Amino acid sequence: MNRLGIVWVRFGTKVGILGGSVILQKQFSQRVEDKAEISLVTHELSYEWHRKFGVIAKPLNLDKTNWAWRQGTIASFYSMVKAIFHSYIGNYQIVAARSHYLHDVLPALWIKIQTKAKLAVYVITVTIPEPGGWSFLNWFVVTIQHFLSILLIKKFSDVVFVLDPYDKSMLERFNIDSSKIIVTHGGVELEEINNVPDIEKKEYDAVYFGRFSKSKGIFDLIESWKYVIDEKPSAKLLIFGFGDGEDIDKMNKSIVRLELTNNIVIKGPLFGEDKFRMLKSSTLYVNPSYVDTWCLATAEAAACKTPVVVYGLQTYKSTYGNSIMMVRTGDVRELSETILKLLNNPELRKKISEIAYKRVLKYTWEEAVKNEFNALKSLFNSDE
Repeated sequence: MNRLGIVWVRFGTKVGILGGSVILQKQFSQRVEDKAEISLVTHELSYEWHRKFGVIAKPLNLDKTNWAWRQGTIASFYSMVKAIFHSYIGNYQIVAARSHYLHDVLPALWIKIQTKAKLAVYVITVTIPEPGGWSFLNWFVVTIQHFLSILLIKKFSDVVFVLDPYDKSMLERFNIDSSKIIVTHGGVELEEINNVPDIEKKEYDAVYFGRFSKSKGIFDLIESWKYVIDEKPSAKLLIFGFGDGEDIDKMNKSIVRLELTNNIVIKGPLFGEDKFRMLKSSTLYVNPSYVDTWCLATAEAAACKTPVVVYGLQTYKSTYGNSIMMVRTGDVRELSETILKLLNNPELRKKISEIAYKRVLKYTWEEAVKNEFNALKSLFNSDE
């Protein structure tokens, strides 16, 4: 068979277009051009979300139980079990788990064993998340699953994709063969970003966009804004993205409790030029996530020349260096102080935004997808 066949496995409990979903869409577009035969094993809701954004690969054995999309430990376990028994068995050369989480790795491994396909795994992050961003039960279960998944990847994977050199070094500590670990990255839509004119008069002092959840630091950000307005009473924070009803309800209650209703604006997800316009309408981009990797949102903010403030995760240090401002993870007071420092110092904002902009120029989708696809094709060619 001369035509490369790939089946993607992407289950999970989060509704919405995540950074990984954008990367998947870019990979799909490239592989169509390369005449690869692609199929997608996922939930019905996930397939519909991806289809809206260009991933129109043939859906196989969709799990129609949408309850599994609820966030939480029980839902994640349920999703994993359903995935194993609903996984497609067909004639594909490569099966790719779209994350290293068990609900993706186990069904992908099931397909590998049944079909003798090569197994590719995309590792989101090797770093164990800080417990402050989770309930204890979720943190404990995620940590256990994390180590189990690493053991399975070590034994059964044929190629492993990571998003920064730090994660590669961490996998090597688990004695995973260095030769099968490929460092890749996402990309930024520079042409689309440049279509949005720079905005001199900012509408917001800071912006966050992404998933609304404790692990993403959204409640830390809201709390930090209380300290910001102590010095700047009219400071405005824009939050846009998506989350489940429970987290959104908690956010709204926190905003009311902290008397921030006049200072924080919440919107739903924005895409394309609408998203970039909001980034360019904001003085800062703040992302106090407890767990992350290369981070598409951070790269897009940098490409918009919007200064970035994050928690000091190792992945940010290895990817962005001194081009973004980092604070101690979980330190809400330091977060607010750093925000104020930048708001009060236009020269510092200009300096770091220029450094970050130059750094992200090298991140193109064409290069990222080409490198990944070449690695997958090498697995295919090794069997010929």
